[in-house]
Formats: sequence, structure tokens, C-alpha cells
Amino acid sequence: MKILLTRPERDSKKLALKIEKSKHTIEIAPLIRIIKIKSNEDINVNNFSAIIFTSKNGIRYLGNSSLREKLIFTVGDGTYIEAKKSGYKNINNANGDVFNLIGMINKSYVEINTNILHITSLQPNKYFINAFKNTKINYEILPVYESRIIDDFKIKIENFLIQNSGVITFFSSRTADSFFNIVNKMKLNKYCSKQIIVGLSTQIIKRLESLKFKEIYIAKKPNEESLLSIINNLYCN
Repeated sequence: MKILLTRPERDSKKLALKIEKSKHTIEIAPLIRIIKIKSNEDINVNNFSAIIFTSKNGIRYLGNSSLREKLIFTVGDGTYIEAKKSGYKNINNANGDVFNLIGMINKSYVEINTNILHITSLQPNKYFINAFKNTKINYEILPVYESRIIDDFKIKIENFLIQNSGVITFFSSRTADSFFNIVNKMKLNKYCSKQIIVGLSTQIIKRLESLKFKEIYIAKKPNEESLLSIINNLYCN
């Protein structure tokens, strides 16, 4: 079975090594590009009691060793492992999704006035903004990277859809949006019905709900291991 990986190239190559090659043929067509941006120098990170990481990219591009002793909140296993590798010590892992993480933070700080800094992308997360709007938590964001939708591999996407009945993976809403844009722009809708899609969460798959697919799988947990277990159990029909 052919599998199309749509994550940024760095992460797709790592993921490809974890997929059982004897069962599948892997193709990589990144649908987003991660770009480091200059941080807001007006924000003093040392004024915050806790730091939120919801992406490995936030950890990779922050590069501030003074935060290693801070209380850290991570959304799931991927960010937790990345934080550990980067030297962070006091880590609380939500082991789930954004809503698990918000619940964990609220439980810790519901009665306390505190400052929490979210190291994230230029695209703010509305769930966090709304969750802390009327609480004692002063929530601020520090963008350190941009997640940019690209169509550099649109011909590869087109060839995959036309020539194969395969599997396409989606790890983020941005990759789903990018795929949706390419399919509509190149009028490839009818070829989607031959494909199986595997997504990290229901929120991601909802971005593609107007397209018709052969089968849809959603990871039981929003982490790489759960998605991999689906992929490695898919065989050629």
C-alpha cells in the first residue's frame, strides 16, 4: 500500500523510518513549511510562572536556556519527549489534546493569579484564548515560528491521487487546509474517493469533510504512536 506523508519534510522523514516498510511504500509531499521567526523582544519570558508547548517546533525554535527550570506544560507525548531532550526538567504532560491541556492548567491555577506564556506559531489558538479570557490566568503568546501553507508538491499530490488507491496522513489542521486547497484548485475531488485518510484528531478531519474518501481513520489518542498503529495495520486490498 502506498502512503503519502504530508508533514514538514523533517518530521515526515522521521515518521517514514517508523513505518513498517515491508507492508508499505512511502512518499513524502510536505503541505506546510515551518519557518523560524524573530521573537518579540518586548516579552520578558522570566516574568512567567509557566510555559506552554503545543508543538515540537515551539521547543526547537525558542532557544532560551533560562527557561529550563520553569514549570512546563506539554500537550502530548511528542512535545513531552522533545522538551525532555531539550533539557527541560519540570514537565507536566497532558497526554492528550488541547482540551486536556487547558483542563490541566485550569486545575492547577484556577484560584491563583498567574502569568502563563504559550510558545507557539504566528497562528494563535482560539481555544486557549477563549479558555483563559475570564480567569485569573494572564495568558500571553510568544510566536517563534510560522506554519506556512505551501503547494510546492501539488504535482506530486496530483499524481498520487490519480495513480493510487492509497493512504494519506494528516497531523495538523494546516496540512488538511493545504490539501483541501490543492484538491479544489486542481479539480482532483473525484480521485479522493479512492483514498484512505488517517488523521490525528476529529478537528483535523473536519477540515476535509466536504471531500469524499474511501475510508477515514482517526487516531484513538492524538499522538504519533496512535496514528502509526493504524498505518501499520493497514494492508493492501
